[in-house]
Amino acid sequence: MSKQSFFAEGRICQSVSTLAGARDSLAAINTSTVSDRAIVAVNENNSLYMLRKDSVAVATSPTIIAPAEGGLGRWFLFHTGPTPNTSVAVSHALIPPFSSVDSSFTIAGLAASGADIVNYNLLDSGLPTGVTTGPVRAINTDTATMRFGNMTAATVAAATVNFEMNIQKGG
Repeated sequence: MSKQSFFAEGRICQSVSTLAGARDSLAAINTSTVSDRAIVAVNENNSLYMLRKDSVAVATSPTIIAPAEGGLGRWFLFHTGPTPNTSVAVSHALIPPFSSVDSSFTIAGLAASGADIVNYNLLDSGLPTGVTTGPVRAINTDTATMRFGNMTAATVAAATVNFEMNIQKGG
């Protein structure tokens, strides 16, 4: 196969809505119009796909997508993006001085394998001085724990703290 030069818009394509079945889908891209190893973002699963024009691999959605509108190759899942942000309230028990407590909470889409990474941002300004948060650890499907640490000499009362979280899918 001879190497063809493409402008940047033929190497990094804009996003499409779905993997297949629509005019605005990954499968609907005519791969003869884009470069080998072109990258496309797919909104449906918040993921990046890379085109391998020399591939004839069996299509197995969502990891391998065959073009339906002409052109060679297969689109391979290249990178999965994080889930959309969601608001999560985490309640912790009373925390004695210089100690920590683990508090469980529910977050949809978390895998039990422990390979996922939970990104979080504190939305509450009510977290007492000297109290720390993290780490987050998956303990079951859709369930995690967060550690709250009290680094002060005073007991901290039980409370609920609000976060914004998303999940970066692991291996």
